[in-house]
Amino acid sequence: MAIYTHAIFRWFAHNSSFFPCRQSIYPRVPYMAYNLVTFGPFGGHGGNPWDDGRKTGIRQLIIRSGIVIDSIQIEYDQNGASEWSQRHGGNGGGENKVLLDYPSEYIRSIWGYHSSDSALDTVQSLTIESNIRTYGPFGTQKGKYFKFPTISDGKIVGFLGRSGSYLNSFGSYFESFSNTYQQPPTIVGPFGGYGGDQWDDGVHTTVKQIIINVGVMVNSIQIEYDQNGQSIWSNKHGETIGGANHMVKFDYPDEFLVSISGYYSSETAFASLQSLTIHSNEKTYGPFGTEVGNHFTFPAPYAGSKIIGLHGRSGSHLDAIGAYYLSRPSPVSVGPFGGPGGDEWDDGKHSGVKQVIIYSDGLVIVSIQFEYDDNGKSKWSEKHGNLQRGTKHTITLDYPDEYLLSISGHYSTIYNLLVVRSLEIKSNKKTYGPFGNRQGQSFDSSSSQTTGKIVGFHGRSGDFVDAIGVYVQPFAGASNI
Repeated sequence: MAIYTHAIFRWFAHNSSFFPCRQSIYPRVPYMAYNLVTFGPFGGHGGNPWDDGRKTGIRQLIIRSGIVIDSIQIEYDQNGASEWSQRHGGNGGGENKVLLDYPSEYIRSIWGYHSSDSALDTVQSLTIESNIRTYGPFGTQKGKYFKFPTISDGKIVGFLGRSGSYLNSFGSYFESFSNTYQQPPTIVGPFGGYGGDQWDDGVHTTVKQIIINVGVMVNSIQIEYDQNGQSIWSNKHGETIGGANHMVKFDYPDEFLVSISGYYSSETAFASLQSLTIHSNEKTYGPFGTEVGNHFTFPAPYAGSKIIGLHGRSGSHLDAIGAYYLSRPSPVSVGPFGGPGGDEWDDGKHSGVKQVIIYSDGLVIVSIQFEYDDNGKSKWSEKHGNLQRGTKHTITLDYPDEYLLSISGHYSTIYNLLVVRSLEIKSNKKTYGPFGNRQGQSFDSSSSQTTGKIVGFHGRSGDFVDAIGVYVQPFAGASNI
């Protein structure tokens, strides 16, 4: 029977600048392991907290709005039964009804604005995006911009926030359709003006190519994404009006987009982008356009982060641009376990492990060797230990669907050496081993409380494997980060 685990983590918007340039970063904070995600709440601290919790789905929303969002009330589906929430907020404003074609229609994202005038910050506007259409905006689009990230394989299943006479803050529960590990993106921006219409390419695997059209200002941008090995082109955001095209083609998959910087005009409320500079993990492209006005740059949330989607505003030209980041904390070293003999070795950190070859003579672990994946390319380590002795055991993982979670075993003194006597390797699908002789002091890399996948090994070796340790890529927001 399948056992489904879940994790809750919250993102809070901060560092928002006011008109005409918006800047927002939604950072991750620690969570446990789960596929239920909480976004927000975004807004102020007035009123009283409320939390509708997780439901099966959403059938209907009733939003009362005028200058601000006065209240919201939600009809949920709970295992086939209708369940209405309380009205969160006051009685003012006009009624707006969002009736979804449930269950085939569901909410993918919500965005809006909240004021920043005082401690009584309120939600100013809301726009509801389903998998079929967009509803709204309701209220007044001014103040600080916020957005619940658009993630392709899930839906919003509940809401939370604060309210009194108005809706003071608003957040949501997002649930993934799959049980595989999903890391939500960090949102940066958009930077620029409020003109044009909002666009959002959503989240993909990576960015392969960017086409920028530039004239007096940045006219348009179009992006080629990779989605699990398939090429997907975005719409052209903006218009091409006699400008020049500039193509930025990355050396996929080794090269990827890490940041965008540029300038936007500040003469009016409808500021437009004047120039863009594209930064990859290998080089810088541009600038494209004229570097005048206010400068901006995407702040990467973690070292090694990459951009996996773009969003912004456009009309007759490109008004604003922002990004979705895939943010990964640095791998954690665990161990090594064993003795101080032999020579130190370190294979470093990789994308994953594809194969393990172990030699054992029945008494000790004689040698070990690994096949790693580095961004789609195979890389073999050296053999660590004696090359000519023992029985060969080959572990071939169903990579990338299968990955290593932990190693365990025993170490003790034999032949006057403190060495690794046995090994057992666990993946997300099965357990391999034990190999060798289970005598001596036991060890287990999972005892470090580092939850994640193994992306590298290190240790000590001479005639045998004297000690072994691992590098663990923590699952996003794990408590040890």
